[in-house]
Amino acid sequence: MTFFIPVIIILGVMIFALGGDMIKDLRLDFSIPDVSKYLTPQAQNSDDKTKSASSSGTSKVFTGTKIAPRTPPPAPSPQPEQTNPTLSPWFEKITISSFAKPSGVKRFQARLQVSIPSGTSVSLTGWRLKSKFQGETTFGLGIEKYHPALNNRPTENITLQRYDTVYVSGEPSPIGRGIHFRTNSCFGYLRPYYPSLPGTSSCSQDRPTLQEVSNLAPACQEFILNKINFSSCTIPNLGPVATNTECVAYINSSTNGFNYVGCYEKRKNESNFLSREWYIYSDTQLGNSLHDTITLFDQNGLIVDSYIY
Repeated sequence: MTFFIPVIIILGVMIFALGGDMIKDLRLDFSIPDVSKYLTPQAQNSDDKTKSASSSGTSKVFTGTKIAPRTPPPAPSPQPEQTNPTLSPWFEKITISSFAKPSGVKRFQARLQVSIPSGTSVSLTGWRLKSKFQGETTFGLGIEKYHPALNNRPTENITLQRYDTVYVSGEPSPIGRGIHFRTNSCFGYLRPYYPSLPGTSSCSQDRPTLQEVSNLAPACQEFILNKINFSSCTIPNLGPVATNTECVAYINSSTNGFNYVGCYEKRKNESNFLSREWYIYSDTQLGNSLHDTITLFDQNGLIVDSYIY
């Protein structure tokens, strides 16, 4: 039995040696074929995950997905300020501050107050004052610097400045139909001729010096220096010097200012010559005698203000 053991070992070695060469000659490939190309993407991914999991052992690593920060929504665009298409740009800047309703033969009286920015102006020409129940009037042209000879017809717009006041009357104009005007500091000289002329006037002026009247007769000098009231708008009574033609000519001359024309020529360029008051005369009836709504419209028909009584 011991004899066969070495023989068996020798035969085994020979067979193994010869068998290895035979296997090489046959070129048999016992490796597992790559079938990944036949797999679907899901299977491939699964296979990749399996390989990854197997290569990392039993540990599992989870990686989170980064989410981009959310872009905030755009801020809403500012909405344009809503405006009432029926309101004038002068709404609340020119107001009807009072309205005296008509009574019997007495016609209406209205007052407009102006509160516009400094340095600006507005023309009332073409504006309307209208009653809800009875009548309306349209403002025409006016005279800013009234002169009975040089400028006695309305040719200018009724232009308002800051803090001006406008008086609108249903009566006819005291100095001529359709004449609207701004009063001035010499209007007092016109009142003897137009008693209903409105406004306050200050006709005060400097008393001439003795040297300025020294060429006149002594009685005329005395009359001018001591008998004339230079703080009023009263035309002096010329009784004591009425027969002195030279004295009368001096007192009535336009350069000395003892009358409207003289006062006008002397003071027309002064900064305080014009008042802050305009007077408009509609010569019509407007407004109900009991209750009414009075509306002021601008030249475009837009509402400026309303007054209810």
